[in-house]
Amino acid sequence: MTIDEAIRNRHTVRNYDGRALAPETEKTLQAMIDAVNQEAGLHFQLINGENEALAPYTIHYGKWTGVTNYISLVGKDTPELDELCGYYGEQIVLWAQQNGLKTGWVDTQLNALSGGIRVPEIKDGERLVLSICIGYSEQSGAAHKIKTAEEMSDVTNTDKVPDWFRKGMEYAVLAPTAGNQQLFRIHLDGEKLWIDTALGFLEKVDVGIAKYHFELGAGLPHSCWR
Repeated sequence: MTIDEAIRNRHTVRNYDGRALAPETEKTLQAMIDAVNQEAGLHFQLINGENEALAPYTIHYGKWTGVTNYISLVGKDTPELDELCGYYGEQIVLWAQQNGLKTGWVDTQLNALSGGIRVPEIKDGERLVLSICIGYSEQSGAAHKIKTAEEMSDVTNTDKVPDWFRKGMEYAVLAPTAGNQQLFRIHLDGEKLWIDTALGFLEKVDVGIAKYHFELGAGLPHSCWR
């Protein structure tokens, strides 16, 4: 599966078959998490085979079942942490989609609900932002209505929009956001590119995810933002 197919086809899945990740898959995923932690100074942790990690957990938009594997997104409690969790967490989510795994972002400490003994380590000065459930499922999730690129950027003269910006916005509007709120907007003024957001629920996580999507579409490095 290409990255384009992963971006277009990946949706939240809440029902899994309960299997732990296969050893080779766990090994590859752990190596990816180690690389992310090294690059960004984060403390993401993979919990694999935690029995019924979300068994009692139901939220207003659905019940989670069969969750046994998840990644706890932990890092130093700085103003940038939420955005970093979104940016690097989405890299893992899209890798999972490309490799036959399903995922779902969840805003809770899973081990607190499972009663399990293997819990993520949260050191002094660190904070858990949220978790990513990951595993096997026959389901593919459901698409949601999304805003247009014009609604999520302030570039109104479409005749003068660079192709790279157009492609970046095409991917950005497909970025998953908490509660499908899509509060961010991407701005272009000459060569200056930046993103902002209205206040909402986990809106800074959403900004990080949107940045990663935009960069993939536009073919730009992370340093492109003002």
